[in-house]
Amino acid sequence: MILKERTVPLVIKKLDALLRRLPSDHPQWSRIEEDLFKYKAGYQGEKSLDYHLSFFPKERSFILHDVRLVDDFQHFFQIDTIIITPRVLIIIEVKNLIGTLYFDQHFNQLIRSIDGKEESFINPILQVDRQKRQLSQWLRKHNFINLSVIPYVVVSSPKTIIKASSNQSEIAKKVEELELKFKSDFYTHKEIRRLAKLLIKQHQLLDQNILDKYNIGNIELLTGVICTNCHHFSMVRDKGNWICKNCLHVSKLAHISALVDYFLLIGNSINNKQVRDFLHIPSIYNASRLLRKLNLPSSGTKKDKIHYLDELSQQSSF
Repeated sequence: MILKERTVPLVIKKLDALLRRLPSDHPQWSRIEEDLFKYKAGYQGEKSLDYHLSFFPKERSFILHDVRLVDDFQHFFQIDTIIITPRVLIIIEVKNLIGTLYFDQHFNQLIRSIDGKEESFINPILQVDRQKRQLSQWLRKHNFINLSVIPYVVVSSPKTIIKASSNQSEIAKKVEELELKFKSDFYTHKEIRRLAKLLIKQHQLLDQNILDKYNIGNIELLTGVICTNCHHFSMVRDKGNWICKNCLHVSKLAHISALVDYFLLIGNSINNKQVRDFLHIPSIYNASRLLRKLNLPSSGTKKDKIHYLDELSQQSSF
């Protein structure tokens, strides 16, 4: 049973919003576009694993995706997939790399060869072994001392050729076969469900300031409401509707995606003036009316009222 679904990582949503709101000639554009491509490739690789996991016996296991925890030394560690059974706990690190991969145990690196070029990466086997140690400590701290943590690296692309140095152990085995090696259950179904819920409860979402990462100021962002039809920054507010000056498309809710962009890039709170500046609404009254219709949580008096966008972002599909 999947207790924590795999969702689009927040960093992908933020990078998508950032590219929407940056001029195409911005000096950081290419770097952001390249980073977004890598994150999306990684996410697609993780999703490709889900089909194979769907055959795993759901009545005996709990599956959690994208779990980020903190260890005893206040170091965060994130695991792509955790499978909990009464006999064993399996962690999976997914890599979506195309080309020929060489796992060099001697120098502890992964070398990827593609189109005549070589590129080195941190050995994912070392990465997942470190995750194993951190998670094992976490389990002991929460009194789950009998579950063995088994780490795996999965290369998700079928177009990848894998090579290894002579000391390289087997990378992937069937999870079903692994559990059969353990002769008896260490925990009941109820107990491993409690463990799964505890992992979800202690999961901490990575929420970095994307503008700070690329040294971009708020003033560099393109403001306004994007037309959902022609994708120009050309919508104006008129009598409760948004009308595109470029293609004449009409929308009542075009401001929602703009406010979600504001949430992703700038912050979760907004006041009347910030709404007017970001959405290009001249009237204080019209901005106030728009915010009132959204029925967002708020604080402060009428003059300095602040509205919180968290619920709006959760309702939106981005």
